[in-house]
Amino acid sequence: MKYYKVTARGGHVGSGNIIPLIFYFKAKDMHDAIKQARSMPCVKHDKPDAITNAKEISKEEYEQSINGYSAYDVYNNK
Repeated sequence: MKYYKVTARGGHVGSGNIIPLIFYFKAKDMHDAIKQARSMPCVKHDKPDAITNAKEISKEEYEQSINGYSAYDVYNNK
């Protein structure tokens, strides 16, 4: 397994507005990580530009970055 940081465009913040959502995934490849990100709540699933950035990260960065909160939790608790 590899580790990925994926930035996606989130919706439901007013007409024409987006919010960047950052997700961290353990996946077999980048395609699988992007697929997981597209299925997350609040991500603009059907838009071709829903994923703005995806990169492989180290296991250490992954472990430091996931602190029990997902981008979805942060988004909903503003």
